[in-house]
Amino acid sequence: MSTDLQPSLAVLPNAVHIARVLASLKANPKAWATSRADARDTAWATARGAAWTATWADARDAARDTAWATALDALAATRNAARGTAWGAAGGALLALIAWDDSARLLSLTPDQLQAHHMVTEDPAAVLLMPAVTVFAQEKGD
Repeated sequence: MSTDLQPSLAVLPNAVHIARVLASLKANPKAWATSRADARDTAWATARGAAWTATWADARDAARDTAWATALDALAATRNAARGTAWGAAGGALLALIAWDDSARLLSLTPDQLQAHHMVTEDPAAVLLMPAVTVFAQEKGD
């Protein structure tokens, strides 16, 4: 998969996955909005808030600042096609992929497996990646 990402994102370990999120968001904004809405029960929303806060701090660390700014620019470019909740869902996924190099492994799980993983480990990346895993499963036809 060609990444077509800005250099600051292209050098990240998860560049291919970041490109996949952005391409999927551009192609399927309604699926992203729906996936976020589906993941918003009270407990999940609370966990997502904590995960977002933790991830934001990690993503803002020194070498990641430029990458995050570039990711925001890429999101802004797709924002017209993907409003509101879809944009927020993709932003959370991008945060996780930028902040934690090992978070990409979670993208291979089904939504049920990811939720179980989060319940056992309380991994904040699982919460932020849930919309991506849901959309990717729909795109695969699972």
